[in-house]
Amino acid sequence: MEIHLLGGFDARVDGKPLPPLRSRREQWLLALLVLKHDRDTPREWLATTLWPDNDEQQALFYLRKSLSNLRQALGAQSVRLLSPTPRTVRLDLSAAFADTVAFDTAIKNGALTEAIGLYRGALLPDCLEEWALVERNQREQAYLTALESLANQLLAQGEPANAVHYLRLLTAADPYRESAYGSLMQALADCGDSTAVTVVYQELRSKLRQELN
Repeated sequence: MEIHLLGGFDARVDGKPLPPLRSRREQWLLALLVLKHDRDTPREWLATTLWPDNDEQQALFYLRKSLSNLRQALGAQSVRLLSPTPRTVRLDLSAAFADTVAFDTAIKNGALTEAIGLYRGALLPDCLEEWALVERNQREQAYLTALESLANQLLAQGEPANAVHYLRLLTAADPYRESAYGSLMQALADCGDSTAVTVVYQELRSKLRQELN
């Protein structure tokens, strides 16, 4: 089983796309279970998080129905949906791939190049629920920090050309991070490209004036 949440939801079972789920919240249920894969998640929490406008009993009913539909869609992989206790749910991701898990592990282990390669974009960009915003911001900040840290390491090692690549990714992802522009101009100067330094400076100056006054 392979699940991607960064840059958009994509799930595959035995190499084939997961059959269409009956509602977007069933997709989000699977996403939440991926994000909470390392712990038993209370059913009450899942229900009230996914159906906050319903009373708890109605939300739990929707959760039971969604879990049943999700098991059906997962087919042979449905054995991964566990109920450690009558009140909890857990997703077993052993021998499976989830990009958020791989990304978080790479960040934790300091494997910055690997983490950057895994980050295809914002986590579940079409989900505006509060829980998704929190999870999305956490990964985005980790990605930005990884880019800046790796670029600074490369600059310190005397590899400005390689640093330029990551700094351009950083300024594209966070166009108002002045420290990134400063490092980018330094890296370009170290490469001997004074014209590019001037262009970057003028672009930042114009952006700050036009968009932030």
